[in-house]
Amino acid sequence: MSVVCIFLTTSRYPTRRVRSFLKDLASIIPNSVSKNRGSMSLIDVAAAALEHGCNKVLIVNTWKGNPGKIVLYELRERRLQQVPPIVYIKGVVLRRELRYSPYKSTRVKISSMGYYIDPSIHDSNVLALLNFFFSFLEFRRYTSLAKIDDGMAFVHALLVAKSIIKLEIKMRKEDHFIDLGPIIKAVFMDVPKNV
Repeated sequence: MSVVCIFLTTSRYPTRRVRSFLKDLASIIPNSVSKNRGSMSLIDVAAAALEHGCNKVLIVNTWKGNPGKIVLYELRERRLQQVPPIVYIKGVVLRRELRYSPYKSTRVKISSMGYYIDPSIHDSNVLALLNFFFSFLEFRRYTSLAKIDDGMAFVHALLVAKSIIKLEIKMRKEDHFIDLGPIIKAVFMDVPKNV
């Protein structure tokens, strides 16, 4: 079985906050490579992904100086093909902005990541999009918080408002769940058919 590599980058000319968010994502997504995009076109991004041996691409777009959208692509026949979902970001707390986390000023690289979808999320379309998103990232699914072993990192996805999902990246330490960061509030949408 070949290892899936995910190439992470941003929209052109990202802000400092977007670059920090990308670093936070790179630390929690196993088998990922991140690179500042600068003036690279999408063709250049595909070439850079191939150069690093990656077959998936995640691009963080900027909106008013903040992370605004995450778009996913797969490399098919040396071209980028957009895949669902599109993640519209409504708010972000970066790792460095966490108040009480021991990981606030530490760069941690996670080698294995899981996810748990809270029962508060009932919408079958949202559930499907969340599962697509986490399977794209190669995260392991947990059906219960009790099944998460000590020292394991995971994303806790829960509903905070109509269609707004909060993604909390945590680590289990004994009987506690500690924020690892970032914390993301987002809306998950399907990719339009004409893309």
